[in-house]
Amino acid sequence: MKTIATKLLLVGTLFSLAALLPGCKDDETDAPYKLFVPSKATATAEYNTITVHWTQTKDAVGYEVAMATDNTFSEILETRNQEYIPDTDDSHKTEYDVVFEDLEPFTTYYFRLKTLSADPSRNSNYSYREATTGEEAPFFDPIEEGDLGYNFVKLSWSEAVNADKIIFTDKASAVEELTLNLSPEALERQSISLRGRFVPGVTYRAKMYLGEEYIGYIDIPFPSAENYITETSVGFDFATLTWNEKLFVNKVVLTSAGGTDGPFTKELTTEEINAHQATITGLTSGATYKATLYWDAQELTQSADITTNVLDGEIVSDPATLKEKIENAADGAKLYLPADLVFDYSEEDLPLTKNITLVGLPSSTTGKSTPLIYVKAFTIGGAAATGDLQLNSIRFENLEISGLMPEQDIATTAPNNRCFYVDIAGRSVTLNSFELVGCTIHGYSRYMFGLEPTDADAFFRVYNITIDDCIIYDLGRNPGGFQSIFHFNANKGNANYALDGTLTMKNSTIYNIWYGIIELQKNSCIKPEPSNLKVVIENCTMDKFGVPMEGVYLPVKTNGSTRNGLGFNNYTNVPVTIQNTLFGQFIYIESGTLETGSKGPKDFHRNCINAMPDFVNSNYVGEGTRPDGYSNTRQLRGADKFALQGISYDLMFPNRATDDYTPADDYKAKGLGDPRWLK
Repeated sequence: MKTIATKLLLVGTLFSLAALLPGCKDDETDAPYKLFVPSKATATAEYNTITVHWTQTKDAVGYEVAMATDNTFSEILETRNQEYIPDTDDSHKTEYDVVFEDLEPFTTYYFRLKTLSADPSRNSNYSYREATTGEEAPFFDPIEEGDLGYNFVKLSWSEAVNADKIIFTDKASAVEELTLNLSPEALERQSISLRGRFVPGVTYRAKMYLGEEYIGYIDIPFPSAENYITETSVGFDFATLTWNEKLFVNKVVLTSAGGTDGPFTKELTTEEINAHQATITGLTSGATYKATLYWDAQELTQSADITTNVLDGEIVSDPATLKEKIENAADGAKLYLPADLVFDYSEEDLPLTKNITLVGLPSSTTGKSTPLIYVKAFTIGGAAATGDLQLNSIRFENLEISGLMPEQDIATTAPNNRCFYVDIAGRSVTLNSFELVGCTIHGYSRYMFGLEPTDADAFFRVYNITIDDCIIYDLGRNPGGFQSIFHFNANKGNANYALDGTLTMKNSTIYNIWYGIIELQKNSCIKPEPSNLKVVIENCTMDKFGVPMEGVYLPVKTNGSTRNGLGFNNYTNVPVTIQNTLFGQFIYIESGTLETGSKGPKDFHRNCINAMPDFVNSNYVGEGTRPDGYSNTRQLRGADKFALQGISYDLMFPNRATDDYTPADDYKAKGLGDPRWLK
């Protein structure tokens, strides 16, 4: 018998010529005029192949072999006609092999053979054989879950094999055959990896060959999914698609649903292929597209419709025009600032005298997500000459705002004083809503949001302030006074201004703040008296208060006053709610030189009433520190209302003795604080 693979285990069944099926004949005694049936016939199974073998019959001109999966041969799967091989000495010893490949494992196949004569009426009767296939070739290792994706597979085999190619065929014959030539390196490491070249949801049979000699196979059932795109994000002129990590894509096509533009084709780079993500640019604002994923010419799947954002405002494409556009904008206007641009107003105030929204526009070409604005200050209400104002909404979104100068050396140069402030005289300004969403604010020597009116007739009210998904750092630097993030500290005889609503801080990280979070002082000049004041802090991380950034410029201290963490002078029982918030390092030392002088939040909570759900904490480091983190000597009023709620401080900050205020992993696992902390 011809050797098909020298290292395969023989699991088939041999049948000799005498082992005929019941009711069948292989002799010619009843019909001497017919040729003899093929002699010494056998059917031998080796894994997924069966070889039918016989020897020469006298006067034969050929042979016929038919295969079926039932012994009645009601449906013939395949028929082979074997030509006669001349036998020079007429010894009738010439041997024949017909190999049936690519058969199903663990399946019984039936064969019938007959000898063909030059006179068809003398063809022999049938001789019957059967054999059962075994398991797949053992040198292929089972495919692990991590080695099989929607159009990716890694194949390995457990022993060295002499082969030169693997042919991948679709069992349903619906897709094209794929041939992979095996390199010496692949044979040495006994594995191959292929991605992107298969159709999801199709079962392929990988057949290994050495030349034309067939060795064995393994079936690969590629999984499929209804939709492979896991995330989409859009801008006004671009869309970013992310797809399942087990799907490999090298081309994305966006087709306009209305056929008005496109199609837009993106050939992916190696980095994009490995990242399973691509951004397609040049799209039309407010248009709907169908996204199609490809590997070369093979379509893989289509996503749901993708609709770009509607450009409902004006793009500020020239940084030099930002001030002019803010001043001349229509009431309620929205201005978009491209992330590729830098807006330098480090020596100018930008007045906010209208309901307005400023939004950072992510770049579809560079990948930068946020524009940078250097600004001396945003002045709410503008200059005094603008008169009384009543504003409903000022909103900043996806912006980075810095009080430094471009390329400024923070170690030797003082930054600007404050980011947002009101300085009014003899007029009234009210603001219903102020919002910072997805913004980064840093590099101001005083506060982030404050009020500095100098006229007894001045009147200002802000009713709601929302800080959401923001990063705020490097505020204060101790130049004297006004160093809380929010400063509403009125003079005694004038400055009728106040927060009279809800200050909400959520999903944000705040660090390297010289003093505290908020300072409100109420005096007799404030009329009518604020009645709706409350503070809500949720899912935030507060760290390194009273600790300046390393290397920053610190001027000579000119004011020895102290500030509060949460301070409400002359107020009574301001409601403060803090939930799922981490408080890290808070340092306060009452007196001394610049290096050791008055700094940090003196009274963390003054005149507050607190609704404190679980997982709330604060800490002071300095003289008189108690084991639970509260100072005995710092006039902390109502400190018991910031109780630890049963949470072990050593568990929360296990390394605080070495000034490491990183929460323990199991504490972070509870989902507390802003996860961007210390990143």
